Amino acid sequence: MQIASLLLALLLFGSTCLAEAAEITRQCAFWVSEGKKGNLTDDSFRSSWTYAGSDARLGIELPDSVAGGTLQIGWDFEPSAYQVEEYNAERNLLRTRDSAFSFPCIETCVDLLPETKYVFLQMTAPDQAIAELRVFGPGELPENVHVWNPPVEKAELMVVSTHQDDELIFFGGTIPYYTVAQNRPTVVVYMANCGRSRRQEALNGLWAMGVRNYPQFINLKDKRVKSIEEGLKLWGGQDHVLEELAACIRCYRPEVIVTHDLDGEYGHNQHKITARLMQQAIDAAADASRFPESAAAYGTWQVKKLYIHLYGENQVNMPWKVPLEELGGRTPLEVARLGYAEHASQQKYFQVEDGGKYDNSIFGLYFTTVGLDSGANDMFENIPTPTPEITPTPSPTPTPVITPTPVPTAEPTAQIVLPVLTAGPTAAPTAETVPAAEQSAPGGMGLLLAMLGGAVALGIAVLALDKRARKRRRRHKRRK
Repeated sequence: MQIASLLLALLLFGSTCLAEAAEITRQCAFWVSEGKKGNLTDDSFRSSWTYAGSDARLGIELPDSVAGGTLQIGWDFEPSAYQVEEYNAERNLLRTRDSAFSFPCIETCVDLLPETKYVFLQMTAPDQAIAELRVFGPGELPENVHVWNPPVEKAELMVVSTHQDDELIFFGGTIPYYTVAQNRPTVVVYMANCGRSRRQEALNGLWAMGVRNYPQFINLKDKRVKSIEEGLKLWGGQDHVLEELAACIRCYRPEVIVTHDLDGEYGHNQHKITARLMQQAIDAAADASRFPESAAAYGTWQVKKLYIHLYGENQVNMPWKVPLEELGGRTPLEVARLGYAEHASQQKYFQVEDGGKYDNSIFGLYFTTVGLDSGANDMFENIPTPTPEITPTPSPTPTPVITPTPVPTAEPTAQIVLPVLTAGPTAAPTAETVPAAEQSAPGGMGLLLAMLGGAVALGIAVLALDKRARKRRRRHKRRK
């Protein structure tokens, strides 16, 4: 009984080590070689830290009482090249990584070594603005910190949305139904760049619905235009738009594409361009003579089906109002509304409606290579489920005995002289300071398993001692 109580106590203690990581941004000191460092931590995506020189740097000094955890970088747009350096308290270089450690993403999470005291970002490409920096101690990251997976390598579904919010307003439960409930690999493509804040809202919305693969931002200019011709000129011409769409199709190889109404829903000319050029883009993506650069990079690809919102022929009426166990008993429409709630700037303009003039459950099959639908209201009807390729298991071969080569002792790392972080006063620690015992303790499942192992060992030792005590008592009685 005592051993069980001890194990329970250790288990409860270990669970505290999996606690949510504390944000320590305000306890850190920041340094920049140029530009306005205040733009890094002002909690606004409308201001960014920018630089002019090709060797600009920014530095972060972590507080003495907190081990390294995670650095989140909010870029203005997907970065092309940078370098991250980590130093310990003695100013010795611990690790250097270039931007290849992560895929291009406007929300980059950089894991830090526990002994990291200083972090430096070296900018190795021009025009890479940073809108936000957040620093966290060890532990599980809060839910509002997004650690994105790369875009899918092979998509089954491609959702092509002109603006950041159209994917929910006009396509309704498409993403919750197919991407989340059915777990179909999906890439969401946004045509226009509606600004950093709107792109953040789109990421927040996708995350809230359960999407974890990063979308594709094409970043064409966003502006209300009076005609399709004006819109094409704004987007660099028809061939440029087709080239961008064909490259996306070839890169992600979707079976099904869903996009806008040919009449732009409420007449929006950028919506019209997206919808009307998609058929041409499907043809171009399958033709090796069109846009040879992306054909060389990805090969050609033939899409099987294209669904157009509100298209009048070969219609499907999607079951967005049916509760699904995979969505926690909610309907795809309800989950779409959860995602749209993250688009704070757009609440006064639109909502995700149930039915109405722009019914987001009605689509028409505009293009198919697999025949017409039979009325099952399933965009993947007639498309066989892909069979995973199975690699035959090779016959086992004898494993040679290898004598390990002695590893030479590494020379001590040379001390690096770091810039002194005196560009501004160090922010005072916030009231939510992590207790020293919790800061210094390693977190995670490894610690929990280690403690459980220790508890089992302790229990065995206690039983052994008890057994020996019983033997001594028996011997004592025999002597009497």
